Amino acid sequence: YALWDQAADDLKLVGAAGLIVPDGKLTLGSTTVASTAAELNIVDGGTSATATTIAGGDRVVLNDNGTMVQAAVTDIDTYVSGTSKTLTNKTLTAPKIADGGFIADANGSELVVFQTTGSAVNELDIANAATGGAVTLSTTGGDTNIDLTLTPKGTGEVNIAAGNLNYATTAVTATGAELNIVDGGTSATATTIAGGDRVVLNDNGTMVQAAVTDIDTYVSGTSKTLTNKTLTAPKIADGGFIADANGSELVVFQTTGSAVNELDIANAATGGAVTLSTTGGDTNIDLTLTPKGTGEVNIAAGDLNYAGTAVTATGAELNAAADIDTRVESVTSTNSITAAETGKTFFLNSASEFESTLPAPAAGLEYTFIVKAAPSGASYEIKTNGDTDILIGLVSCATADALGATDDDADVIRFVGGSAVVGDWVRVVSDGTSWYFSGACKIAAAITTATS
Repeated sequence: YALWDQAADDLKLVGAAGLIVPDGKLTLGSTTVASTAAELNIVDGGTSATATTIAGGDRVVLNDNGTMVQAAVTDIDTYVSGTSKTLTNKTLTAPKIADGGFIADANGSELVVFQTTGSAVNELDIANAATGGAVTLSTTGGDTNIDLTLTPKGTGEVNIAAGNLNYATTAVTATGAELNIVDGGTSATATTIAGGDRVVLNDNGTMVQAAVTDIDTYVSGTSKTLTNKTLTAPKIADGGFIADANGSELVVFQTTGSAVNELDIANAATGGAVTLSTTGGDTNIDLTLTPKGTGEVNIAAGDLNYAGTAVTATGAELNAAADIDTRVESVTSTNSITAAETGKTFFLNSASEFESTLPAPAAGLEYTFIVKAAPSGASYEIKTNGDTDILIGLVSCATADALGATDDDADVIRFVGGSAVVGDWVRVVSDGTSWYFSGACKIAAAITTATS
């Protein structure tokens, strides 16, 4: 039932009575309560919740500095976004961080900054580790192969403390300075290389430190073409050699114990002569040319110069001049004289007739003929080559006021049998065109000339 309390001036519902107010008929003060009973019941402290998709236009009942209002969730979002809070035991699933947004440290300073890439499909993956394991930074994403780039700012560097680098499960113990040696720089350190030193080398796919002694052994056993290299006092083994283009021995070097003398080879400017000479500790040093076995030292005709004078004599002529035995010949039968025999003296040494035929005239050729055995039944004859009439000269006779042969167009000189005696002689010399003769005989007409 309803009870009016005059003392309090209140209307009270007592007992089992209830107040039923139709919708829209409740007024508090001058404000009509438009809320439904169901809406009012939401704030009764109940714990049941309704599955709701919250949108920007939704409202939340909020005490706005003493006034109850419905605040838009967008306003609450703006407020919450502008504050800093410590989240404890919260699991974030794919939190969206603004481009250039960051995770802050305890002081609120940027600790990790996130940059946005348009149409990104690849990302950084950070994995923690159990005891003894390694924390891992890796790349994942839509691409099959994804690089991981570490980019310092400006001239900053990626710093790894000494001893903290491991490559393909191998600890890198080299220092930064040692790694920089292989950066392709051209600066060099003055180093005295010793046998125990090492060189970094790719050993069939494996990088190793090879002893310089091992490299020396390898290089010493190979053949290489050196281009534009200057060799200063190279040491060549006893019997070692310089090879030709085919690898065959070209110049062989022999070692002499306690040697102090050596061969000196000098090249030459235009018009100069290449020089082979001897130098060394001794004051006077011979130069010996030694062919092998019966081999000879060969100098082509016209290529010899002695003390500034070109030697034009042939080898045979030089031999004739040097060998006394070869400058005389005892002739007993017909013979044909050669140019190589120039300067020779022929002793006519037979009692029977024979002929000696001169070579074709050539300037400087000369021969002497002396009777060693007086002809008796026939004559010794000296004939021109081809019987040409080019003998010019005279022969004197020992008989007073008597001349022997004299002629200017003969082709034969005769030591007359029965008249010529031992010691009679004739000498012939060529000017290149004719033969000029002179001579002497004991008996008049013992030497004569004729034309065939």
